[in-house]
Amino acid sequence: MHESRNTLRPTVLPFFVDLVNRVERRHQRKPRKSSLAAAERKAELVAASVSESTLHVIAPAPGSTIRLRVTLRIDRSELRLSCAPDSNAYVDLKWESGGFMTSCSMGGDELSTIAGSISGVTASLSHEFAERGRSCVEAGAKDMAFSVAYCPGSEGGEKGISVVLDTQLSGQFRLDAFSAWLIFISVWIDNAPKLDVPLRAAIPEAASTSNMAVTAAASQQTVADRNEEQRPKMGVAAIVRFRTIDFDANIAVTRAKLEITPIVLRTISNGEKTAVDLQIGTTKITAKGDISGNLCSDKLVFNTMRRSSRASEETQPTVLSMSIDAGDLRGNLFLGEINILRFQ
Repeated sequence: MHESRNTLRPTVLPFFVDLVNRVERRHQRKPRKSSLAAAERKAELVAASVSESTLHVIAPAPGSTIRLRVTLRIDRSELRLSCAPDSNAYVDLKWESGGFMTSCSMGGDELSTIAGSISGVTASLSHEFAERGRSCVEAGAKDMAFSVAYCPGSEGGEKGISVVLDTQLSGQFRLDAFSAWLIFISVWIDNAPKLDVPLRAAIPEAASTSNMAVTAAASQQTVADRNEEQRPKMGVAAIVRFRTIDFDANIAVTRAKLEITPIVLRTISNGEKTAVDLQIGTTKITAKGDISGNLCSDKLVFNTMRRSSRASEETQPTVLSMSIDAGDLRGNLFLGEINILRFQ
């Protein structure tokens, strides 16, 4: 996809709200027709089972799969959320370059992946008359790479999803331009039309469920839970790494800077146990101005493991374990030229 620039204004909000409401109303009328269509579906299934022997010729051979790969590249795109005509405030989302690839199989149980790399993603909130680099909020991600893989597993085996993300983040905040944030919230969020009531609350029959229906639903839930226990578990593993995080905040009386290098998060869960491992590298906070000082932490390692009450293994009596390992922590706080706090 070639370079593009698009602008959205608050007048587009009623369109999306009306679209969601139409889907809700369509879904609300759907259960009324389900009872009439059930008999037709049953008849179609019976007819299909009768003619199944005549259709085996055109059915795909066992084990045959179709492998599908799709690639997409998007360069130099920009999306602006404008507050016009109420204000000159706007939000810019800029995208320098990005490539995506997806691979999946149709008709077979094989690995499916979605991967991509993005560079030069920035988002800024400011006024049109503001100087360049003086946005209220500005954030960016550099050299972002991600991958999501799904493994269906063999028959009776465990399914799994893995997520990998690696990037570098930066951001800044200016208090003297905070009016742009207030304007954007009032124009795009507070002033947006409200959605209709949720579907469950919109149906009187569902809102006034009798005790008998509640008992039946509870029994069905119990059966569903038993079936869920018999199904293969879904394993989820994720690794997220932020190489560096830089954040600047200018709040008039002081200007603070946060630097973290790096942050690594590892988590794995299979429905019975969940383990989380968080490692934070060197963290530095420096402030200059009327309130100044510094704070430095060498490292912070956090580990936790939680076992679900539905776990089938009874060999581990521990339900929750947690450990925190922190390095040296040093800091100073000055009010003007007076050192009011010092610790190490």
